[in-house]
Formats: sequence, structure tokens, C-alpha cells
Amino acid sequence: MNHRGTLIIQTDRLVLRPFKMDDIMDVYKNYGSDTNITQYISWIPCDTMEKCENFIKFNLKEYESNPKFYSWVITLDDIITGSIAIFNVNDDNDSGELGYSLGSKWWNNGYITEAGNAVIDYAFNMIDFNRIYASCHEENIGSKKVMEKLSMTYEGLLRDGQRNLDNTYSNLLLYAILKKDYKK
Repeated sequence: MNHRGTLIIQTDRLVLRPFKMDDIMDVYKNYGSDTNITQYISWIPCDTMEKCENFIKFNLKEYESNPKFYSWVITLDDIITGSIAIFNVNDDNDSGELGYSLGSKWWNNGYITEAGNAVIDYAFNMIDFNRIYASCHEENIGSKKVMEKLSMTYEGLLRDGQRNLDNTYSNLLLYAILKKDYKK
């Protein structure tokens, strides 16, 4: 793969850019502390200002030292609305996992689908990934719809695939898209 790190990506409505230290308050306020999005995830990096600061510092450190680190803040008219990333990058099989969060105030406008398409395009055409996969809690209908709109194929159910914040387990739906199936 041709790792390039997190470069700015522009879409019709959005700018995906690296995090900056002065994003802390907006990340926290606009989606990090939004309980509508945290109900289906196993870790919450930004539900306090301190965690949000640590999360952004981690991103800044990785931008400097890791060319295969892909993590963007999503902005709409210079307003931070969420984030999107490719993580668990595996050079042995040219794959990575797509993850995203969007403040509930901006749901149902196609922003995550737009951002996801841009990141997948970047991953396949600039970095030369072969496979991008994603998963979601089986009750997270919104995320399931996003993966389907991204032309990802349902691959199966991961039974007890996630330990939740309350130490219970949840099943995950697994989706993926391959470069040979990508239509752009």
C-alpha cells in the first residue's frame, strides 16, 4: 500500500480534515458527549473534556509518527459535526476497518454516507487498500443503512462481537467492500 496519512478530503458539502488541538470544545459539544451516538459503542473517547483532549492529542501524535494513520474530523460549513477513520490497518492483506460518528443533530442528511464514500475512494484509489470493512451493533439501524449505502456487502453476524460499557455483550453486523467491487 502507498500510505499517505490523513490528508484533507473535500466533498460537495463537507471537508474532512485532521484534528487540531483547538477542536476540543466543538468535538465534545457537537458529538463526543451526544448520548444518542454513544449508546451503541464499546468505548467513548470524548464524553468528558479530559477524554476529548486526550483523544485529540493521540490523533496529533499519530499524524506525526504514523503514515498509516487515517482519522478525520468531519466539518460542514466549518462546523465540526463528527469524525471518520480507517483503523486496524493490516498491510499483510491490504485491509482496514471504517468507523464513524456523527452528532445526532446532523443525522438523516447523508453526511456520513458522503464522508464514507470519500474515505473509501481515498483508501482504494490513493492508498491501494483491497478491503474496507465495518461493523455495527445489530440494533443500530442507522449505521447498518450507512454501510449498505456505501455499497458494502453483509458478511455475517459476529455473535457477542462487542463488550458494551455495562460489561454485557452485543452481536455485531459485519459488512465489507472490496476494491474490485468498488464503482468509482
